[in-house]
Amino acid sequence: MDFYVTIHTKGLLAAVDRFRDRLVERIVNVIKVTSVDIQRAVKEEKLSGQVLNVRTGTLRRSINREVRLQPSRAWAIIGTNVHYGAVQ
Repeated sequence: MDFYVTIHTKGLLAAVDRFRDRLVERIVNVIKVTSVDIQRAVKEEKLSGQVLNVRTGTLRRSINREVRLQPSRAWAIIGTNVHYGAVQ
C-alpha cells in the first residue's frame, strides 16, 4: 500500500510566517510587561526607602525603559541618564 503526501510549500511557508509573527508579538509583549514590572520595582523598592531614601526624587523619576527589537532578538533596557545613578 503506497501513500502519497502533497505539501503545498507556498501555503506551508505562509502558515509558518503567520505563526512566527504571532510568536514574536507575544515575546515582545512579555518583554514589555516584564520590563515595566522591573522598572516599577526599582522605583518603588530600591529607590524609595528599602535601599535608598528619597531626597529630591530626581533619580527615581529618571528611571526609563526602552524595548528594542531586531530580526533575531528582542530585549529591554532599563536605566537612567542621571550621572550618579550608576553609583547608587
